[in-house]
Amino acid sequence: MHIAAASTDNLLSIHTWTNPRRVGPYNPDAWIWKHGRLLRMRELETTKLKRRGRQFKAKDIDAIVKLVSPPRSDRSDAGVTPDIS
Repeated sequence: MHIAAASTDNLLSIHTWTNPRRVGPYNPDAWIWKHGRLLRMRELETTKLKRRGRQFKAKDIDAIVKLVSPPRSDRSDAGVTPDIS
């Protein structure tokens, strides 16, 4: 993960019990999943995360697929950050 984060912002890091502020990725444009939320690493400074959250669930997969799928001009949700909280 750390090598990928150093070379590209096309990265999604899934954190269940780890704190992304401590273990990264350190690329501010990298995406992280934490406690049912998808956000950019740079957004962590202004985001309050619960100490204990929830595990990764099957319902989170749809939001991640939307995030990593290439945008299509015919999609009404193109460019919208998915909210899975």
